[in-house]
Formats: sequence, structure tokens, C-alpha cells
Amino acid sequence: MKTKTIILSFLLVAFFSFAYTQTIELTFTGKSGSLNVPLDSIFIENLTQGGDTMLYYPDTVIELGTIGINEGLEKKEFMVMQNFPNPFNDQTYLDIYLPETGYIKLSVCNAIGKEVSLYENNLSKGIHSFTFSSGNEKLYFLTSIYESEVKTIKM
Repeated sequence: MKTKTIILSFLLVAFFSFAYTQTIELTFTGKSGSLNVPLDSIFIENLTQGGDTMLYYPDTVIELGTIGINEGLEKKEFMVMQNFPNPFNDQTYLDIYLPETGYIKLSVCNAIGKEVSLYENNLSKGIHSFTFSSGNEKLYFLTSIYESEVKTIKM
């Protein structure tokens, strides 16, 4: 009986250790008949919650939000979520999470580095949503500065 209790305790500890976070890795291979062919892009669409994105080679990594035990209750880091839809024609939307009230600077630059939009303000703790209306360019970079952290995403 003592051995069963020790084994059960070990299994529960192991389960909760691995259940804390989840990582999902997706691998894509193109096929033409029986031959593998290289992919230059992958279109990903979220059918349940909306939004989509396009991954272009060699940028083949996308982070999917996962929630583990006790995770997501209190975020403690500055986060910039990928814009959606991506790619976009006229407008795109993005969310930024601030762990504490503070000063934020958002700068959107085109592919040659010219700043096309700027937003600066003190914002409260939490998630803030923004809309960006594009011009004639096909590629933009959003740089977000919060305290000493700088994050950039490709839109």
C-alpha cells in the first residue's frame, strides 16, 4: 500500500510539472504527387476566434498563446500581440498588454524606415487595442517602447 501511495504521489507531481505549460510545434511540408516541395509561405486562419496571418520563408515561427495551471491569472510582462488580419489591405488591429500603468510609445515605419505613424501616451495597466490604417506600402514595422523594453513586430 505504501508503494502504491509513493508511485501515485510521483505520478501526480510529474503530471502537474508537465501540465504547467504547453508547447505546440507545427511542421508543414508541401507535396506535389509523391515529391516534397519547398514552401515560400503559409496562410494561417483562426476559424474559431477570427484573425489570420501569413508566414513567409524564412520566418517560419508563430507563437500560439497557451495557458497552464495558474498561468494567465496575472501577466507580469509587457506584451505586443501580432496584428490581425495579417496581411492586411486598409486596416489592421493589434493589442498591447501593460503590466503596470506607464508611458508607451508606438511607432510604425515602412520598409525603408520612414516613420508613418506615432502614438505616445500614459496608459493604465491592462490590454489596449489599436487600429492602424495603411497607406500604399505592403510592409510595416511596429516598434513599441514601454519603460526600458522595446518590441518590434512585422505587419
